[in-house]
Amino acid sequence: MAGAKNHDYHILPPSVWPLVGSMSALVMAVGGVMWMHGGHVDKPNGGGWIFFIGLAGLLFTFYSWWAQVIAEARAGDHTPVVQLHFRYGMILFIASEVMFFVGWFWAFFDFSLFPTAMSIVDGQVERAAEGAAAVAAQWPPKGLTVINPFELPLLNTLILLTSGTTVTWAHHALIHNQRGGEKTGLWGMIGVGNRDGVLKGLWLTVILGALFSAIQAYEYVHAPFPFKGINYGAAFFMATGFHGFHVLIGTIFLIVCLVRAYRGDFTPRQHFGFEAAAWYWHFVDVVWLFLFVTVYVWGGWGAPSTAVERSRPPLPAYHPGEGRGPVGKAAVTKRCPQSATSPNWAPASAGEVASGETPALPNLFSREGGSPVWIPAFAGKHGRTR
Repeated sequence: MAGAKNHDYHILPPSVWPLVGSMSALVMAVGGVMWMHGGHVDKPNGGGWIFFIGLAGLLFTFYSWWAQVIAEARAGDHTPVVQLHFRYGMILFIASEVMFFVGWFWAFFDFSLFPTAMSIVDGQVERAAEGAAAVAAQWPPKGLTVINPFELPLLNTLILLTSGTTVTWAHHALIHNQRGGEKTGLWGMIGVGNRDGVLKGLWLTVILGALFSAIQAYEYVHAPFPFKGINYGAAFFMATGFHGFHVLIGTIFLIVCLVRAYRGDFTPRQHFGFEAAAWYWHFVDVVWLFLFVTVYVWGGWGAPSTAVERSRPPLPAYHPGEGRGPVGKAAVTKRCPQSATSPNWAPASAGEVASGETPALPNLFSREGGSPVWIPAFAGKHGRTR
């Protein structure tokens, strides 16, 4: 019969949304250029309004076009072949995102492995003279205070890794049709059954994603270095900032999946929208792990951090025969000759305490010329040796 469909592909009808989307993107780009060239300071040119008009058109295109795709899925147009090609498209999209972040990692490694000779003095950037560049260049720049990676960044790492497990739980529950159940307790108040692993996992993932973004915003507000004027700040904020933007996009993606899960759009056999969101979220997780290791830990290694300066405990001083003592620079200890009646401790001299200098410490495991050095770091709770 003429016009009968005898293939597994979905032939799309003519659509206006590609044209509307491209024109909206053009308007947004033009408005952004005008806005950044003075329209937001002292020469009003309407650039800001043009930018937001284009952005509104783009967001409307997203909503309308994806609503049309969802309607096609409900109509049965997404055959296994079409779903397979959707997966190919999502894989290529994530691959392009990987290369996007490769560019920011490349910039950070270029700055760190071939640093510019500069130092931070009273919050101002001072570049070294040309002849002193080989000596003064270091990374992070001298005088720069960095963010302690083992406080908020480590907490955010644990949050993202946990969110990866919750979205995997939701995906597993969807595949095995773990839905429904009695609506009791706090879950029941938001319409989630006690057997509904899909909704539970999605809710937890969305909450964890929002918590990550809130903590990162707090970290940015209290960052001890600026965005402009220094390559460390520029590389840090661009790499972590674009990742934070991807977390926001992924959270919105998951919220849409949560709404669709409430509406019953997903089935164990047809749920590509949810699967694409889960892939994207795992991609965000992996990128953050690389950022945490390279930018936060390795990139700031050796530089003072805000948390280190705030939490470094003072060393206790030792007074022979007491086992405990007040805090002070006299805590620095030296070698003393072997004695059968003393624990081989000796406080620093008064001159060393006054000058702030510490004596050179020998090998802890050497007994040449006397007993090994005892360092207060090895002391017990009240300064007693162990």
